[in-house]
Amino acid sequence: MSRNFSNNPRFFKPKAKKVTKASVLAIDSIGSDGRGVARVDGKVCFVAGALPGETVKARWLRHGGRFDEAVVQEVIEPAEGRVTVNCQYAGQCGGCSLLHASAQTQLQFKNESLNNQLRQLIDEDTELLAPLQSATFGYRSRARLAIFADPKSQVFKLGMRQQGSKNIVNIDSCSVLVPVLDKLLQPLAAVLPRLKAVKQLGHVELIEDGGQAGVAIRVTRSLVNADKKALIKFGEQNDCKVVTIEGGEETVSHCLYPVDGEASFSYQLGDIDLHFGAGDFTQVNQQVNTAMVEQALGLLALNKQDHLLDLYCGVGNFSLPASQQVATVTGVEGVQSMVDKASHNAAVNHIDNAFFACSDLAVEGGSALDWTRRAKFTKMLLDPSREGAQQIVERLDRYQPERVVYVSCNPATLARDGEAIINQGYRLASYGCMDMFPNTSHSEAMALFIRQ
Repeated sequence: MSRNFSNNPRFFKPKAKKVTKASVLAIDSIGSDGRGVARVDGKVCFVAGALPGETVKARWLRHGGRFDEAVVQEVIEPAEGRVTVNCQYAGQCGGCSLLHASAQTQLQFKNESLNNQLRQLIDEDTELLAPLQSATFGYRSRARLAIFADPKSQVFKLGMRQQGSKNIVNIDSCSVLVPVLDKLLQPLAAVLPRLKAVKQLGHVELIEDGGQAGVAIRVTRSLVNADKKALIKFGEQNDCKVVTIEGGEETVSHCLYPVDGEASFSYQLGDIDLHFGAGDFTQVNQQVNTAMVEQALGLLALNKQDHLLDLYCGVGNFSLPASQQVATVTGVEGVQSMVDKASHNAAVNHIDNAFFACSDLAVEGGSALDWTRRAKFTKMLLDPSREGAQQIVERLDRYQPERVVYVSCNPATLARDGEAIINQGYRLASYGCMDMFPNTSHSEAMALFIRQ
């Protein structure tokens, strides 16, 4: 028998109504996404562009079942931490949601958010680390740009997505990009619409390459010679590496300019050069990344008798600097191309005590690491994605490392995994915030667990 719940109030959830009426709201706190929080007749309202302690005139965006949403129209009583927004795309581009807050206010918000997430793990001896910070602007060394092209109407857009939308905001300057990448926006917007294969363009990624400019262009099919010549000329004129990426799941990269160049990019940590492909994960804030690696290795208290297990190792961001301080380091990553890059990076930097392997670290029960059972690792480092490292930390007893450093891009999964670590005989010794993405609500963290 079919069951129709459409008229049953228990199952029927009406769609949120869009509204435009404005109201005066008092903002009493801030949400995890950086929006101000007001309460109207006991119901929560998230207000974009508002800070705690402010009184604002807000335009209602929608009324939902559990909460409402609005956006600031006018600030009646500003908070002390409010600053003048100096971006012409504020309120349009979805990239930066906290431009209206001072750097100190942003950091305070991120610290409080982290403390709230980890409060159940903290004891009286837990140390709060000083936050890792960078310049507020001009810090981002990688950025993906969206493209829309319609040759018939001659409409071309190159820029960022709007918040919560697929619409593209054209941008010709971005203050959070490192200068060598920011200066490419206008020349790119000039050359790309003229390509014969403009409809075959996927996205464009701006990538700092050893301090120089780099561009990776996703295409759905090989470019004709005329398009290749146009991009080579663009590279020459802008002193910029140009790489194209072709294919579906299995992609092939080609370096168009310089003609004899490699289809990869690089960054430096101390005296170590790390190479990576356009599809490989790397940190976008090199100032914070350098401080992060230094802090992680310091918390691990590495020595020449240590054998370090670095999980989610990427292209060797932690493994290779650590190799200079330990007997051996074993890096494990779930993406074969990144494992290959890590091994390549060890070779080109003449490092012979770093070993890399590919394993799916999300496998139920942590069985992906069965091959490491005979090894004795004294220290462990985890740098997982937002999903965390649940399958690994629940089997931490098989290794019993003296110290575990957990680098997190999602404090919520850090709190979950941290509880599992503590339940296996560890304590949270120290933790701290890392502001990898200034002017956004995104926060990262690092935690040290020591075996009791």
